[in-house]
Amino acid sequence: MNVRLLICSGLLFWGWSLSAQITISLPSETKENYSNNKVLTETDFVWTDARKPIESVTMDAASIIVFDDEGVLSSFDLITGNMNWSAQADEPPVRKMSGNKFTIKDGVIFVPFTNCQIYALDNRTGEVFERTRRGRNENRTTMKTQLPVIEGGRLFVVTQYDNRNIYALKTVDGSLDWNYKLEYPYNHIPLAYLDGKVFTTN
Repeated sequence: MNVRLLICSGLLFWGWSLSAQITISLPSETKENYSNNKVLTETDFVWTDARKPIESVTMDAASIIVFDDEGVLSSFDLITGNMNWSAQADEPPVRKMSGNKFTIKDGVIFVPFTNCQIYALDNRTGEVFERTRRGRNENRTTMKTQLPVIEGGRLFVVTQYDNRNIYALKTVDGSLDWNYKLEYPYNHIPLAYLDGKVFTTN
């Protein structure tokens, strides 16, 4: 279930300066809902800022994508070495040395940042299709050494500290499909997916 809010330009909410239609996602009401944490709080619910519908795009074969230790994702021209575009988290806390990795699916880059944001970007231009954030997490590296796993139309990641959930997000719009609250707060190892099952350490 999704709750939509129309945010007026210039409004500042938990560090987000917003001027778009924002969706708050709750676990979906389907038979494949594995949530053990359906009453979400400010630390773990999902916000989605959809800029444009996600669609398949061609890969730019003349460029290379680099996600550096400063938390900046950049595209460089392979011939000239010039930067084509760059992107980084636009909300605090932004921390360095996270070890996060990005995943490319149908030409769309899905990249997680330490502050629990995930961006979906066009690999050719860096244009944002959507950005999501899981909860309010101040002064914490909430996603560390994460590699988004995409299977069956869902993006899977695991978070840590007060958040500490497995999240299954719909790749089509970034909304929450289901989440599972973990017991242990330190979850640095990416998920694994095999035969319709999600595996994580905890």
